[in-house]
Amino acid sequence: RRCRLRGAEARLSEKRKRFYTKTFLGVAAALLISFLIFNYGIQPALRWYFFDQLVKAIIEKRHGDIDQLLFKCEGFGMTKEKFMYLSDISLQLRDLPRSLGFARKAFEMEPSYISSLNRIARVYLMQGRIDDAEKQAKQTLFVEPNNLDAMVVQASAHYQKHEIPKAQRIIAEELARDRNYIPAI
Repeated sequence: RRCRLRGAEARLSEKRKRFYTKTFLGVAAALLISFLIFNYGIQPALRWYFFDQLVKAIIEKRHGDIDQLLFKCEGFGMTKEKFMYLSDISLQLRDLPRSLGFARKAFEMEPSYISSLNRIARVYLMQGRIDDAEKQAKQTLFVEPNNLDAMVVQASAHYQKHEIPKAQRIIAEELARDRNYIPAI
């Protein structure tokens, strides 16, 4: 009688092992599929949706929504290029503080990002913060010594401070590097 019970227990144990193995594999497969669907399907769609809503909120100047949408977009991951795109839109709308904020966020992501450095300097200049613009242009020129945009900002700062000979020297240096550079002309 004991032999029969041990045989039944062994068969039951084998059935349990197969059941647990199948259940484990099924759960693992479901988790993997869920992970893939979320990361490669849902998350990019949400990232695009919230960024699109953020751009619309900036254009429509819905300031209350901008901060909430920006927080959501940052949660899904933002790139420095997207921050610069938002800075471009804000600059076109003459929202200088917001444009400066987006350019600074791009700068925080990559401190040697030349576009953000130039944008920060240009916005400072537009705000009348001439010394800050000049310092920012110098920082850009430290990272990239031949940056013509930074040289234009630097020359403009000297011009606004009525330091005409310095501004002329910088413009002449720019034109020596590139005769067809329109901002210098």
